[in-house]
Amino acid sequence: MEKEFSKSLEDVKNVKCDDNQKLELYGLFKQIYSGDNNTSKPWNWDVKALYKWNAWNNNKGMSKSEAMRNYIDIVNKLKVKL
Repeated sequence: MEKEFSKSLEDVKNVKCDDNQKLELYGLFKQIYSGDNNTSKPWNWDVKALYKWNAWNNNKGMSKSEAMRNYIDIVNKLKVKL
């Protein structure tokens, strides 16, 4: 799965995705490389940081392999849309 994930990291550079999809991919990426979000929730006035924090926090408890699989699946679906 590591090779498939590495390929998805390359492929994602060439697909178009909306902001929600970008946030979902970001949250999965953070879960894969950092594990569960244990940082403090940012202030509400820092909207960009709050969105990113929420995207990562939505994956709390997800295993690294499950997050990789989800990341790969999303990128593959986006590639089909091309």
